[in-house]
Amino acid sequence: MHFLCFYHFQCLGQDIFIPCLVDLCKAMWKILMNYHRLLSWHSTESTKQAFPSDTSSSPLGYTEELDGSQEYVDQKLQHGSARIWQDVQTKIKTFLLACDFSGFKIDEFMRILSIVHT
Repeated sequence: MHFLCFYHFQCLGQDIFIPCLVDLCKAMWKILMNYHRLLSWHSTESTKQAFPSDTSSSPLGYTEELDGSQEYVDQKLQHGSARIWQDVQTKIKTFLLACDFSGFKIDEFMRILSIVHT
C-alpha cells in the first residue's frame, strides 16, 4: 500500500501539487484538532467524575476504581497524541519526498515551504 501511495504522489503534476498539499495539510489539521477536542472532552468528563454533585448514591470504593481507569485512559490518550503527530509528519514527509522540485519556480517552492511551515 505504501508503494502505491508513493507511486501516485510521483504522478502528480506541478499544477496540482500545491492544491493537493494544501488539502493534505488541512485534513491532517482536522485530525489533530479533533484529537485535541477528544482530549478536552475526556479532561472535562474526568473533572466531572472526580467531583460529582451527588456523592451519596455512589458506593464506597467506586471512586478509586474510576481514578484507576481514568489514569489508564489519560495515559493512552497522551501516547496517542504523540503517535498521531508522528503519523501526520510521516504522511506529509512522504508526500514531499515523492515530488521532484527541480521544475518548480522559486516562488512556488517558497509557497510550499510556507504551507508546510504553518
